[in-house]
Amino acid sequence: TSEPTPDHDTLLLIHSDHADTSSVFTDSSQFGRTVTVGGDAQHATAEKQFGASSIAFDGTGDYLTVPDHVDFDFGLNLWTVDFWYKASNSGRNSLVCLGDWDCANGPVIIFQSSDGDLAVSYNLSSGVISNETTGTTAIDTGAWVHIAVSRTGPTTLKAFVNGTEDTSVGETVGATATMTDLTTVLSIGRMASRTAYDLTGHIEEVRVSRVARWSANFTAPTAPYP
Repeated sequence: TSEPTPDHDTLLLIHSDHADTSSVFTDSSQFGRTVTVGGDAQHATAEKQFGASSIAFDGTGDYLTVPDHVDFDFGLNLWTVDFWYKASNSGRNSLVCLGDWDCANGPVIIFQSSDGDLAVSYNLSSGVISNETTGTTAIDTGAWVHIAVSRTGPTTLKAFVNGTEDTSVGETVGATATMTDLTTVLSIGRMASRTAYDLTGHIEEVRVSRVARWSANFTAPTAPYP
């Protein structure tokens, strides 16, 4: 049977449902963007939340990149980045990055901080907002966790772990604050200038959307995204 058609608000969707050690990555959104492999990033059947596999990163140069595109220039629009993550350690790990360290070169980075908690930085027209030291929800649990980060309204940014808002990461922003567009690639598992923070762990169901998928606590997804 054919794969269900993604909804029109999905800008990027990377599943992991491949044979063990495969390094073939496909954007299953309507856009079919190019996904480039760095290092030995590959599918692994030993760990998965859904389907046959997840994407494995060993912390030594493994990452994926997607070219910059005007679609990722969110400006004042609502958006969501969400994915499933299983940590292999409690150190600092890059997760999904539309930008570089503390967003100096792009709109948003999502990572595991040095204390194992969720951390997010945003680059807004009003300045960089970093939550590196204030996130309080542990994601270094060794279990699969669902992470979602979103601009949920004109003045609100929120982050959720397993459907529960981490209020320490949520921010109130000015209604005219735009997400800064500095034309950087979208990276999974790496920040451009911080290779020491390359991901050690597993990710799957990486999705970027041009809509706020959730604005309040929700039940984490129970199946792969269409």
